[in-house]
Amino acid sequence: MTSKTLLPVDKVFVPGLDSEYTHVERDNAPQVAKIRQYVHQKGYLIPVVGPTKMGKTVLVTRTVPDAFYIDGSWITEAKDFWVRLAAKLDIPTSQNGSRTNGDTSKWGFKAKLDLILGSAESQFGGEHSRVIAKGWTSDIPADQAVTAAIKALNEVDQSAVIIIDDFHYMPPSVRAHVVASLKGLCANGATGVLITLPHHRNEAVTQIQDMIGRNKVATLEGWTPSELEEIAKLGFKKLNLLDPNGSFGQILAQESYGSPQLMQALCLSFVRDVNAIKEEQQEPTELVAPESWSEFFQEQVDERAFEWLETLVFGPPVRGQDRRVFDLQDGRKLDGYQLIFAALKAGGPVLSTKVRDLKHIITTQLLVNGAADEYARLNATTKLKQLTKIASRTLSAQHEDDLENEDDDLPAVAQEEALPNNKHQPLFEFTTRRSGEIDILEPYLAYALKWASDGLLI
Repeated sequence: MTSKTLLPVDKVFVPGLDSEYTHVERDNAPQVAKIRQYVHQKGYLIPVVGPTKMGKTVLVTRTVPDAFYIDGSWITEAKDFWVRLAAKLDIPTSQNGSRTNGDTSKWGFKAKLDLILGSAESQFGGEHSRVIAKGWTSDIPADQAVTAAIKALNEVDQSAVIIIDDFHYMPPSVRAHVVASLKGLCANGATGVLITLPHHRNEAVTQIQDMIGRNKVATLEGWTPSELEEIAKLGFKKLNLLDPNGSFGQILAQESYGSPQLMQALCLSFVRDVNAIKEEQQEPTELVAPESWSEFFQEQVDERAFEWLETLVFGPPVRGQDRRVFDLQDGRKLDGYQLIFAALKAGGPVLSTKVRDLKHIITTQLLVNGAADEYARLNATTKLKQLTKIASRTLSAQHEDDLENEDDDLPAVAQEEALPNNKHQPLFEFTTRRSGEIDILEPYLAYALKWASDGLLI
């Protein structure tokens, strides 16, 4: 008799990947239902906005599994969009990607359309396919070929959903071109989906605002604790593990900052490292708590996230005289950058904070002298802009940053044109919208601030 193959723990809890065994549909989340509705509306252009590691890509690709998916991190110039979309349609392009063979019989897309129609009409030149024929006899521009293919799909009532993941990774000028191209494709029956981060929301909305009546902005918030607990429940059940009263799942969910990826990582370490369980159990096995939950959570801090936290807390290099130091109620003496992160930590930390809330924490909970003039000396807005500037560059580029000048009129958003690497994803941002908003864009950074910042804030 063949024994049952036991699942390894790391096949059940899979941080950063779409899990086969612990996937949660989030059916009760209103924003999820809206996204699922929006991405099926032909002719619409839909920005899907939310913090990193919240499952935006998984949600959209599971909702539309046959969508044409394009990774924005690979789009570095305008033609890349058409080349990659042509490849999804099996339309061959020239070596430089600008043109394609006008002989549609050589297109893999033709075979796809034949299967869809399943009749004599599927032959190019049939009623539903006249848009493809065009009498082409020579090479044609790739964008013209792709547009014709999308229009043909629409004529036979087939959906053509085009997903641009990591829209924010593309250079700004290329993003504008891609949005303009998607508008044209949407006019021919496609649905465009732009997956991006909160601080690119305004940009995406601005570029599609002329599509009145044909755009919807879908915001995906972080997962609720109960949704995250489902990951633990599904995984523990699959591994034949017992969680008394669901208490362990609740504890792990509370520390995951709304991120299913972080929850997966915590569950994996809890089972594998704390309980020394490497695979599915043949008999029901009760889980046990670590000797110290605080030590467990501290051990899970991501090294890269801590390196970023350290870089931000220390602020830009000091020029000239030492920074002003502020006296705290608990006896600590912190400079302005340390004080900002001490306040963010005291406020949760949470992923999004208003400047007015930061001020309230600093003046009422932290400073010995919480008077308005003492807070004014902090010059918080300028320091937050400096932090945004630091976060807009890769760690390797930090050494090239200019020395600190707090009188500079810095932009409130990252200067992406100047980035040495367009594929860098900022972890922190301050914007002046809505009276000032501070966003920790990476859940792992918020986690590190809570569990690994004591030695930095002294």
